[in-house]
Amino acid sequence: MTPGSGLRSRLRMLLILTGLFSLVTLFFTTSNFFMYLLEPKDYSLALWQEFLLYAIRWLPWVPLAPGAVWLARRFPVRGRRWPGHLGVHLLGSLALSAVQSSLCVAIYRYPVKQWVGLPEGIGPYLSSYWLTFLNQIHNNLLTYVVILIAVWEIDHLRLYREKEIVAGRLEAELARANLQALKSQVHPHFLFNTLHMISAMVYEDPARADVMISRLSDLLRATIDQPDAPTVPLKSELDVLSLYVDLMKARFGDRLAVAYEVEPEALAAFVPSFSLQPLVENAIKHGIMPRDRGGAITISAHRDDGRLVVGVSDDGVGLKDDPETLLARGVGLRNIKRRLLGLYGAGGLMRLANGSGGGTRISLEIPFRTGTD
Repeated sequence: MTPGSGLRSRLRMLLILTGLFSLVTLFFTTSNFFMYLLEPKDYSLALWQEFLLYAIRWLPWVPLAPGAVWLARRFPVRGRRWPGHLGVHLLGSLALSAVQSSLCVAIYRYPVKQWVGLPEGIGPYLSSYWLTFLNQIHNNLLTYVVILIAVWEIDHLRLYREKEIVAGRLEAELARANLQALKSQVHPHFLFNTLHMISAMVYEDPARADVMISRLSDLLRATIDQPDAPTVPLKSELDVLSLYVDLMKARFGDRLAVAYEVEPEALAAFVPSFSLQPLVENAIKHGIMPRDRGGAITISAHRDDGRLVVGVSDDGVGLKDDPETLLARGVGLRNIKRRLLGLYGAGGLMRLANGSGGGTRISLEIPFRTGTD
């Protein structure tokens, strides 16, 4: 904190205290003044004179209140030392009350009585320090207690708010760490599967294996160059996916056909990074590979009422097991489902079902978000 900011903070506190004790002064002034109006007596003070008397009583607390605030924070009444701290506050309240009484008498005797003037017999206790001290001790003790309680409550609320902020940051960091851990599991899973396919072809078809190694190199390079972010534009995701599709076409040749049905508007929407490759891999492995004649895969994306729907359909053998069982069993699909939960909560859905014309369709439904959202 710079000296200038510290001075501004102290001035701001004094202004706030002046306003608060001015309101207290006005409250007691009007209360007392209206009481005399309702019960007429021999009373010769005007409203401004009544206000002046109460101002003499309450405004000395403006310079004294920071001392009470300091004592409240320095000696909290909790823990093992609370009896000693309670004694400190008792002495502190008496000391501040003594100073307040001295200020009242000094202000009344000199500026007010000499320059302003009040009717005779008004505020007789102000002419004596001890009478002033005894007359105001109860109000002063109550004022000190109110300041203590206010400071402790404000500090408690501030501490609670700070803990909420820290907890929110920790929760966000944990969510990012979990998402990163899940993402890091997808890459090795894909890599091991691909290397296994290449190793199976090295002796059967060395030329095709060589092409696959080249495609794998391109894919890994694109994956490494991709921003390390939980979500990327769909266009970037499709660019990386096309390299994987080329790799699979190098293996299956004419047995694999891939088509894209993507609305131009959907290309700017953000999707979980490296999420489409496991869907296509799953369609090839469970839908296309079991058939000798191969099959076709369609990758689609469109906007539907504020949501992005991305689908991977195949014309393969279809589902033989319960969809939920398949989603829980597959490493790639299970991780994507967890990532959707971490990124979108209940707003991220994954659906797996038999296609209307045969085969299987798996789709992701997420909020439609772009870089400008």
